[in-house]
Amino acid sequence: SGGYGGGIYINSPGGVMITHCAIASNTAYRDGGGVNMNAGATGAVHACRIFKNKTVYNAAEGYGGAGVCLRTGCIVSDCVISGNYAGASGGGVLLLSGGEVTGSILADNIQVRSKDYRGGGGACLYQGGILRNCLVTGNSNEQFLGRGAVLIYQTGLVENCTIVSNKGSGLEGFVPVNGSGVIRNTIIYHHNTEIGAMAFTSNFTFEACCLRLTNNASSYADCFTNYPEFQNPPDNYRLERGSPCINEGVNQSWMAGASDLDGHTRIDRWSGMVDVGCYEFKLKGSLLILR
Repeated sequence: SGGYGGGIYINSPGGVMITHCAIASNTAYRDGGGVNMNAGATGAVHACRIFKNKTVYNAAEGYGGAGVCLRTGCIVSDCVISGNYAGASGGGVLLLSGGEVTGSILADNIQVRSKDYRGGGGACLYQGGILRNCLVTGNSNEQFLGRGAVLIYQTGLVENCTIVSNKGSGLEGFVPVNGSGVIRNTIIYHHNTEIGAMAFTSNFTFEACCLRLTNNASSYADCFTNYPEFQNPPDNYRLERGSPCINEGVNQSWMAGASDLDGHTRIDRWSGMVDVGCYEFKLKGSLLILR
């Protein structure tokens, strides 16, 4: 593509659905190497594999999304987004002023140019967007390893994600006084620096997260530093029995009837509490009920 959407370009307000597809080895000059959902469009990408796509442009922030670029009214769900390569922002996904990525795996993506506020080897939330119930792992910034597996610029929400074992920092953010960055119920671990040193303000907060605390955010409400206790990293980032992340999240209204990355009920039926991270801990074995 000469500009946008190397594989698929969505520009319709009519609600386009792309499902169970493999979208691979496409190139766009600016946004959405695999898929671009344009401003004003509504649509969804569901249960797709999006891999080895590329964006070229690298001269300014707010361009990229080598796997997917999406905006307000668009959603990506239950996808595997891997091995994509962005020239500017968002090796895996770029959320421009909105959109949502949920229940997906963002792995081994690369964001190449890390100047100013370009970054997000796995995901870049640029002036908005939601990253929820996602595993973000193995992503990198090629030229400078300090621009984060996930980058929030001005505003964005990261919720119930597991951000682990990326090259460089786990999270970066630039949130001015008129912005709002929220990280909730999220694990950020196994990085040289869990949180990078970009400009955080009093409007950037962490709530009920598992991470090594730094002075780069203004608020850490109910956060903890204990090792999250995964089952078998780097192959399996589900929670082990006894993990400090079990039942330690903060319940939200969207969780009623929602599922985790494995498709299990998001809120534990016994404790009534959500776990921290993208996976709910589930006991193995049989349950015997005596009446």
